[in-house]
Amino acid sequence: MKQARLSTLCLRLHWLPAMFLLANLACSVPALAQESSVLAKLEQDLKQLIEKVKPSVVTVSAHRSTAMLTGSPSGSSAASESGPFIDIINIGSGIVLDSIHILTHAGITANCDSIDITYSNGDHSRAQMIGIDHETGLAVLTTRHPRGRPLRPAPLRLSQRLGAGNMVALVGNAYGVSSAITLGVVNGVREDGILQISTSVAAGNAGSPLFDYQGRLAAILAGRVSPVGEDYMLNEGLALSQAALAYPAADVVQRIQHLIYGTAGEQGWIGVSAEDWPGGMGWVHISDVKYNGPAHQAGLKVGDIVFSSDQHALRGARMLAQTIRTRKPGSRIELGVLRGDSTFSVRLAVGKETPELASGFTFAQRNPMFNAFEAQPVAAGRGLHGSPEMKQRMLLQRMHQLERELEELRLLLKNESR
Repeated sequence: MKQARLSTLCLRLHWLPAMFLLANLACSVPALAQESSVLAKLEQDLKQLIEKVKPSVVTVSAHRSTAMLTGSPSGSSAASESGPFIDIINIGSGIVLDSIHILTHAGITANCDSIDITYSNGDHSRAQMIGIDHETGLAVLTTRHPRGRPLRPAPLRLSQRLGAGNMVALVGNAYGVSSAITLGVVNGVREDGILQISTSVAAGNAGSPLFDYQGRLAAILAGRVSPVGEDYMLNEGLALSQAALAYPAADVVQRIQHLIYGTAGEQGWIGVSAEDWPGGMGWVHISDVKYNGPAHQAGLKVGDIVFSSDQHALRGARMLAQTIRTRKPGSRIELGVLRGDSTFSVRLAVGKETPELASGFTFAQRNPMFNAFEAQPVAAGRGLHGSPEMKQRMLLQRMHQLERELEELRLLLKNESR
């Protein structure tokens, strides 16, 4: 009898792990069902988002014919003859702005012979480029729908700015697949207003729009962040990247109005090309001065460093560009300039930006760590980087930056200790 009871007890103990497993599975069934429901809802929302926005997203194909060069019969490398013509096609993405205008990346359409637009339903139309904004690297095209219908623009996200944590959907031509969607998250907003986003950027994504969860156009893809941390603008051979840069849609729409409506004369221009001066100080290096432009007439030269505007410290070339662009032609602006070992102020009259210039302020796409003054020396061949005053200024600027970082660290430690 005791042996029978012992056998029964052992049998029950043997089944205990299985019983616990079944109990855990029973408890986890509602959680798994809830997760499946959330995933199904997300999948359905993404499908609806694509269906909503894909009529506004187009594929841009730019064709350019070029002759192949062949060696001379004698085998001399110095001589060459024109061979057969080949058709080079750049393919990217575009977004419909209104009934006849499309926005895309200028690198796709540069120096092309013809531009074709492919719509989400397979229709095609020819397009013409009406202008390039060199500050953003974006181009505006005009076209007519082959069926005579007005193009379908995407609604704009203008009231709310994107910030860290906002989710976006990049829709474009990824490796030839139209209306391909890639999800991303906004990491933050840079000082120049450009958004940094964690997302995959593939070949064909140049000019792609980014939408918010409501299907509103929130940003335009501007570039990618390289693995070594340097920023590169998009080009025809764009490689895969896990971080992207994007212009907020509200800024883009405001910026390109002069290309669409011919209001370029209302925007300020001084006739220079510029780039950020390395070191994170916010200074601006003048890399080119247009002959007889406002800057040239005021005495600005290639190699000058601009560190202030109307006695306000600059935070980079884009800040200076935006300041000048918002000034009315004919108004005056005062620039603080460093040349060699001396600093001085220049007051100049702001001119008009013309359609031929497309943008009154362009930016060199040079490696930001490249020392521009080694290639463009000033002060009778003496590089500014060797100036004692310049070294002292850079040292002081770095000390101030370290002080700010230490203060932020103190506040962080103080908050964590509470």
